Amino acid sequence: MQGVARHHLDAAFIRAHLRCSASKRDHDEHQSFIISPNVEEWEGWNSGPSRFIRLYLWKQGASMAEHMHAKEYFLASTQAGDRTFAHCDGLVFAPTDPILFVFNPATREVVELPYADQINVRRHYRNACYSAGLGRDPGGGGGGRYKVVQAFFRTEQPYVTKTVPVMGILVFTIGEGCTGVWREIEDDLPYNVMRYQTAVHVNGFLFWRIGGRYVEPPPQGILCLSLRDEKLSLTGLPGSLGPAAFEYESDDGFAFDALNGRELCLAARTTTETLTIWTMAIEDDYCGGSNSQPSSWEKRYCIHASDLFHPVAVLPGGSGIILREHRYGMALYRYELATSELSTFRNMIRINYQGRPRKWKDLRFCNVMPYTESLVRLAA
Repeated sequence: MQGVARHHLDAAFIRAHLRCSASKRDHDEHQSFIISPNVEEWEGWNSGPSRFIRLYLWKQGASMAEHMHAKEYFLASTQAGDRTFAHCDGLVFAPTDPILFVFNPATREVVELPYADQINVRRHYRNACYSAGLGRDPGGGGGGRYKVVQAFFRTEQPYVTKTVPVMGILVFTIGEGCTGVWREIEDDLPYNVMRYQTAVHVNGFLFWRIGGRYVEPPPQGILCLSLRDEKLSLTGLPGSLGPAAFEYESDDGFAFDALNGRELCLAARTTTETLTIWTMAIEDDYCGGSNSQPSSWEKRYCIHASDLFHPVAVLPGGSGIILREHRYGMALYRYELATSELSTFRNMIRINYQGRPRKWKDLRFCNVMPYTESLVRLAA
C-alpha cells in the first residue's frame, strides 16, 4: 500500500509542478523556447543531413541558446530531419524516418519507440505514410497518460495499385505500467490524413489535415481523435477559407497549432496582403460534430502580411502573438495587437548555440516550440 500511495503522491506532485510551470510560461515577459535545428554536417569532402537531434533552450533576450540534449539516430533518407516536432506538457515529440522519439528535455529522458509491424511492411514504398502525433489522455491513471499515435495505409501501394486507400490508426502508450506495444484503434480513418505531417495536440485531442486523392473534393475540415475514448470526428474550418486552402497535399493553404494548451489556432491568407488568425477553445467535453461548425471559430487577429506564418505562442496578457516562418522555421515574428505591428522577433541563424559542433555547416530547417519545464516520467 505504501508504494501505491507514494505513486499517487508523485503523480500529484508532477501535475502540480506542471501547472505551475505552464502558468509561469504564460505570464513570463521573457518567454522560453525549445529549438531543434536540422543542419548539414560535413566530414572532409562529404556533407549531408545531421544524424543528431539536438535540443536547445533559448530565453527571450539571451544571446546564447543552452544545450539541453542530443540523440543520434539512424538516417533513412535525406528528408529525415525536415519533419515538424510537437510539444505536450514539456515533452518533445520528434518524428524521424523511420524512428519516433519522445524527449523530456528537463530530465534528459528519451524514449525510442519500436517499429510497428504495420508500418514496417509499408514504409519502404513510395506512398508510405509518416503522419504521427503525441498527446495526453486525460482519462489515464495518475492524472493522464501520454499516447503516441501514427496513421498507416492498409493497402501496400494504394496509389500504384489504384486501390481505394484506407488508413488505420496505431497507438503506443508511454509511461509506468504500460505494455510497450503498438495496438490498433477500433475505427479506420473516415478520410486519409496528409502524409508527412505531425498532429497538433490540444487538451486531450489530436488534429490532422486531411489529404489524399479524391474523386470529390475533401470536406472543409480537419480530423480529430479523442485520446480518452480513441474516437474520430471531423472539425469544421472557418467558412471564409478559400478553396486554395484544401489543395491536395499542399501545406501552404493554412497553418495550425495549439495555444496555451487549450485553444486550437489556425492561420491562413484571406487576401494577398492579409493573414487572418482564428482560435477555437477545445474543452474536455469537445466531441466534434455540431460543436465543430465554422461558427465555433473566433476571428482573433487580422495581420497585414503577404506570407503565411505559423502560430507559436500568445504574448503575456494576450497582447499579441508570436509566429514563425511557415516553411523552414528560420525566424520568429511578433505581432502586437495594440499597434498592429508585425516585426522580426528572432532570427534562428543568428543565435549562438552552446557547444555548437565544428562540423555543423548549414542550417536547413528549425523546429521552435514554447518551453514548459516538466517532471513527467517517460520510463515504462
